[in-house]
Amino acid sequence: MPYFLSDLIRPGSAGLWHEGPAYETKSIYSLSDPSPAPPVNYAEHLLRPHSLAHIDAPGHIVAGGKTISDFFVESNMAPFFGLVTVVKFPGNGFKDTRINGTDNQPVRHWEVSLDELTEAIGSLRPKGDTLPNKLLISPEVCRLTTDGLHDPNDAFTLSESAAELLTKNRLFNHFGTSWKSTDYQPGRRERPVHRILFRSALISECLKLSHVPAGRYFLCAFPLPLMNATESPVSPVLFTREEVSGIKWDF
Repeated sequence: MPYFLSDLIRPGSAGLWHEGPAYETKSIYSLSDPSPAPPVNYAEHLLRPHSLAHIDAPGHIVAGGKTISDFFVESNMAPFFGLVTVVKFPGNGFKDTRINGTDNQPVRHWEVSLDELTEAIGSLRPKGDTLPNKLLISPEVCRLTTDGLHDPNDAFTLSESAAELLTKNRLFNHFGTSWKSTDYQPGRRERPVHRILFRSALISECLKLSHVPAGRYFLCAFPLPLMNATESPVSPVLFTREEVSGIKWDF
């Protein structure tokens, strides 16, 4: 079975950035409505992408940067599909901060070092192989929400030097994380890791990776092609080598 990297989107689920519920819905038409209303169930849907699995384009933090729709208009959709390496970092690199997060729980932060990233990637890729074109990261063990998602109070980010390493691969085009952001800069406006990665890659966040073993997969992660949006919801799917190679074209 493929691995689905998004949780079910439930009405009323709490937002991660104080923006209200992550998802709200309102009926437009209902089968119970009297005539002459159309005999259908049909609703409007309000999504707040940064509290869901989503993809960010450079315009998210870079003035004049590309938007989600630019990649569709330019037919530059390579970041949305292809071979991907999933890295699960073992151990416990979380360090307590003095900041309280959701529900007044203390925030812990694990900043993945250059050495940690190099070792983790090297353990999964053939000897002499290059850096991955796409990379998804998650701690092997962290606090989880009741839905099995990465707890927002366990901040998990790359160091700037680790991010720089990824961009040395000129084909690098997609970075994803199980945490809610790619930077942890409390009280500051800077987003240095975002800026480094956006030089060559799109960023996906809030991915459900707790059930995915480390390894190499085929990723399909097309966002909604929202015109001029700097972020968009995504329903990413990982396929194993066997699932992709076993496809039979019987027509």
